[in-house]
Amino acid sequence: MKKIILTVVAVVAILISGCSKKNPDINMNNQMVEVEKVVYGEDKDQFYNIHIQNMKDPDKIIVLVHGGYWRSKYNLDHLNDLMSYLINKSFNVASVEYRRGVENQWPIPYNDVSLAINDIKKRYKNAKIITIGHSVGGQLVLLTENLVDGVIALSPVTDVYFGYKKNLGDNNAAKQYFKDHSYKNLLKASPSNYKLKAGKNVLVVHGKNDDSVLIETSDKYVKNQSDYNVNVDYLRLANMPHMEMIDSKNSHWEFIISWIEKQ
Repeated sequence: MKKIILTVVAVVAILISGCSKKNPDINMNNQMVEVEKVVYGEDKDQFYNIHIQNMKDPDKIIVLVHGGYWRSKYNLDHLNDLMSYLINKSFNVASVEYRRGVENQWPIPYNDVSLAINDIKKRYKNAKIITIGHSVGGQLVLLTENLVDGVIALSPVTDVYFGYKKNLGDNNAAKQYFKDHSYKNLLKASPSNYKLKAGKNVLVVHGKNDDSVLIETSDKYVKNQSDYNVNVDYLRLANMPHMEMIDSKNSHWEFIISWIEKQ
């Protein structure tokens, strides 16, 4: 079998695996842990990395979904520090890669994240699944909320058309990715146009000074769900730029950890 290198704060060697075979223990931040790469499709970007604590039947798994405004240059390495932080908090954690970039038009990212979540659920039938997504990852976890037990959307893209109009995300990321998609298709990709399942546990976290995904879209999303009589927990931060949202050293992660533990 071939070894690859994954950086999760420390450098970690993981064994490529497309099945549920156990991998050797490896060192992560001076702790012996097990990280497995699981392939859920034929493309090189259809995989997830997963760490299960010392238990045969985990009761809860956190599934991370990265952002990057659908661009191929951004991948799950983006969330390695966060994955390490959650592992050190004794959580079971998976981090999902998915196909993206202009060659992988919508709804391919949505379909891939759905496949990955279902694969995790199939392997760990008794585990509650809580997804955490940042930016476009927030879009994807909100759109797949029907598959999981809880959702945390960090600075989520909830209104694709709004971003398209406002030229958000480095030279209008939505226009670059969606190109000539119809207005109707932009709405289909927007969580703001869907009602959450009643009783679903959802937390939205957004910073007022986020200039990549504007907080007014989360304000509107939470209000829309309220109009549907669906409650969404909302942590609205006065000072939290877009990329600092996923920095676990920031104090809002104490609130997020407490929220997860209650699920």
